Amino acid sequence: MDEHKPKGFSFNHDSANTDDFPGSEQVDELWRWLEGLPANKDAATPISVLRERSARLECHELRNDPSHWRSPALEGSERFMFEDAPSTTFRWGHGEAENALMISGCGHDSVYVLRDPIKAVGVVREDSISDSALESQLARGLYVVAHAGQRVVLMNQHGMLSVVDLLAVQREVNGESYVAPYVDIRWRVVSNS
Repeated sequence: MDEHKPKGFSFNHDSANTDDFPGSEQVDELWRWLEGLPANKDAATPISVLRERSARLECHELRNDPSHWRSPALEGSERFMFEDAPSTTFRWGHGEAENALMISGCGHDSVYVLRDPIKAVGVVREDSISDSALESQLARGLYVVAHAGQRVVLMNQHGMLSVVDLLAVQREVNGESYVAPYVDIRWRVVSNS
């Protein structure tokens, strides 16, 4: 049995010593032996450091949770911090009415609106346009450039339209104080499309 390095672990409890109850220490010793780790735990990571790392990982997971970048509502408004979002995409609606806005920075008051997660995108060029005429505003390209104050029309994979008003555009500022890029948007799914 010498080649198997046998070791005994006592799980007996001494009733005279109430501060020393067998269990966790013996399980830890057994685990260290099974994993081939040294019995001396001087190089082991302290539990306080492990807890700090675990909290850091959990906070990161919460920040990147896709639910922060979507809304089930068919209309609403949002300050979209697009550089923080997965795939720089914000989604709204559900089922056949689900739509997605994928953007990236362009100029000081403009963004690229990409058609990647959807079927088509366009900038509404007329001030007052009926919902039935929105389809004519869709572009053929992979993206459009939209400025603050403009309206964008999106067509999803099911052919449903949404309109998005770009209320404000903030580009990234790397100065004395950092300002993350964002757009303030108001969206509406065109229900009769």
